[in-house]
Amino acid sequence: MSDMKTFIKIVKEENRKRKAKPKTKAEELRRKILQSKTNDEYLKVQQEVKEFFVSDASEEDKEMLSGYTESLNMICSAIKEKRLKGQ
Repeated sequence: MSDMKTFIKIVKEENRKRKAKPKTKAEELRRKILQSKTNDEYLKVQQEVKEFFVSDASEEDKEMLSGYTESLNMICSAIKEKRLKGQ
């Protein structure tokens, strides 16, 4: 039973973290990438990410966000090439 209690505790903590307000611009952009649903949302967040990378944000924040940009760029490329039906 201890394993189940531990699992539930971990799930609750992760849910709390996801609902927490982002502390940095990088966290905010990561959340936007993960929560985007429409073509317009993806394209808008892609522009915000581009602006973030030319800003004076810390290298640590840029590195953290870079892990999410490959998939974002692939999705946006498909949208721009009209290979992805959008909402």
